[in-house]
Amino acid sequence: MGPATVVVFLIVGVLFLLGVLIINAGKGGRRPGPTCASGHTNPPGARYCARCGKKLTEADSQIEKGE
Repeated sequence: MGPATVVVFLIVGVLFLLGVLIINAGKGGRRPGPTCASGHTNPPGARYCARCGKKLTEADSQIEKGE
């Protein structure tokens, strides 16, 4: 393996790590939203379950707010 091959592998590795960091940057710090009675976790602020369509209860909203 020559020096050029090592340099190419290093560049590809750095680009891969940067891609992973960029993709994961948007996911950090997100709190899960309310959970439906069926167990599906919905996005924050949801009023209806994205899976079954049932209206989320007041208790589900309290869990989301951390109360």
